[in-house]
Amino acid sequence: MKRNPFSLTDRPLKPSSRKLGKEVRQTAVITDQPTGRQQGWDVSNWAYVVWTCHGVDPDVNDAGASGFTAQIRIWRYKEYSNQGTDTPSGQWFAVEEHTVSMDGDIENGGPMEGVISTDSSDRMYIQVFAVDGDPESWDVALCLYGLADRESGCCEAGSVGGASSSSLPAVTVAHDDPVKDKGLQIMYEATSVQRAAVSTDSDANRPVTNLHGETVLASHTWPTQSDRSEEIDPESEKPVEDVIVNIQDVDADPGASYAPSVDGLPMFGFDSVSFQLYLLGGIGAAAANRTVTVTFEGSDDLEVPAGTRQWVDITPAAYSENRDATSQTYTSTGAVALADLADFDAYNHKRIRVKYDWDADPSATDGKIVVVSRRKVR
Repeated sequence: MKRNPFSLTDRPLKPSSRKLGKEVRQTAVITDQPTGRQQGWDVSNWAYVVWTCHGVDPDVNDAGASGFTAQIRIWRYKEYSNQGTDTPSGQWFAVEEHTVSMDGDIENGGPMEGVISTDSSDRMYIQVFAVDGDPESWDVALCLYGLADRESGCCEAGSVGGASSSSLPAVTVAHDDPVKDKGLQIMYEATSVQRAAVSTDSDANRPVTNLHGETVLASHTWPTQSDRSEEIDPESEKPVEDVIVNIQDVDADPGASYAPSVDGLPMFGFDSVSFQLYLLGGIGAAAANRTVTVTFEGSDDLEVPAGTRQWVDITPAAYSENRDATSQTYTSTGAVALADLADFDAYNHKRIRVKYDWDADPSATDGKIVVVSRRKVR
C-alpha cells in the first residue's frame, strides 16, 4: 500500500514518537455511532491526532469496483461530572464529516488524511456512517495517530482501543516540585563570548547563559564576565547651584563672617566647585575707602580640640577665571568693584566655605557682597 500517514510537516516529530497505536480496520458496513466510553481510542495524552481512511481490497488485482465512496464521521468523547453527584459521566460529540472515494485498487483509490485537535478529549472514534456503491469485498481501513503529548511533548506507542497507553512521565510541575529530566524543556545557549548581532530588526534570536547556566542580561560585560549597573541621567551628576551670600547694602562692619554658614557648604559626592563673586568695599566716613576681603576655607571635619572643626585657608588653590591664574587675592577697595570667578577643580574635601571681612564700616550704600556657587561632578 502506497500511503504515508506521517506526511504532516507542521511538527518536527519522528513517526515513532507520534504514533498512538496500530492501524485499526472497520468494514464499510459497520455504521454504528459510538455509545459507550469503552469504544474508540484513548487520546487523553494528545493535543492533536492524524486520522487516515482508505480502501482495502483483498484482491489487489480487482480494479473493477467503481462509484464506491464511504462517508465517515469523527467523534470525540469528553468526560464530566454529573450535577450534584461525584459519579463521572461523559458524552460523544460528532465534530467532522468527510466523503472518501474507494474506487479501484489501493494504489488508485482516494485515501484521505487529516489533522484534528483533540480539544482536551478523552477518547476519539471514526465512524463509517454511510456507503455509496457496491463495496463487494472491500473494506475501509481507519486508523488514528497521536501528535504532541499534552504533558511531555512525546509519547511511546500504546495499545489500540484504549486498553492501555504508555507515555513518558509528565513534566507538569508545581512550585517546589523536583526538576524534571524528561519532556519538553526550555534551553538557552551557553557561551563565554557575546554573540554577533542579527542583521536586521525582527530577525530570530535566542537567549544565552554563561557557562554556568546563569542568564546573561543586556547589562553583562563580556570581557570581565560581570554585570554593570548604570543610572541614566543621575541626579548626582547634575550641577547644584546655590546663593552663598547676597548682601547689597553694608553700612557697618559685620566682622569676620562665613557663608553659607560657619559649617560651610557640604560637597557630598561632588568633586568640583566654582564661585562667582561681586565685591564692593565702599566708602566710609571722611570719604575713606573701605576694603572687603574674601578667602576660601576647606575642612575634612577634623576636630581638635573635640567639638571644634578645623578649617584651612585654601584660597591659593582657587583658580581665577578672570585673571587666568592661581594664588590671587579677592578684594575690593572703595568704589572699585571686583567681579571674578574662582574655580576649585578636583576638589577632594568634605566642606568648603566663604569667609568675608571689612576693614571698617562702609557707607550705607556702597558696601556689597554677592557670591553664588556651582557644584558638579566632572
